[in-house]
Amino acid sequence: MYYYQNMKTGAIAHEMNLFPVPTFFDYADTKYSLWKERSIKRILKLQNSADILLYSIGTVNAGVPSHVYSGGYLEEKDYMEIRRLQIVGDIATVFLMRMVVL
Repeated sequence: MYYYQNMKTGAIAHEMNLFPVPTFFDYADTKYSLWKERSIKRILKLQNSADILLYSIGTVNAGVPSHVYSGGYLEEKDYMEIRRLQIVGDIATVFLMRMVVL
């Protein structure tokens, strides 16, 4: 979903556009092939022209974990690595490590 402002009226409106690609790719070539598709290029163009993008923050251990963790994308070895690296969440599938302040 993206929001835009009507420059004549000042009204803010929104439009939702799905990004129909996998959360994770097993092979880089698959991603590069998809990025050549006209329907994907249209969404990427919208993303690139946006003034601001809003994402939710996902968490590993929440009462309702984000889709990245509950959607079957990760295997046990991935969860072991998440624990080892002290990953506490993600924003747009960019994983965030716990920060220790001394």
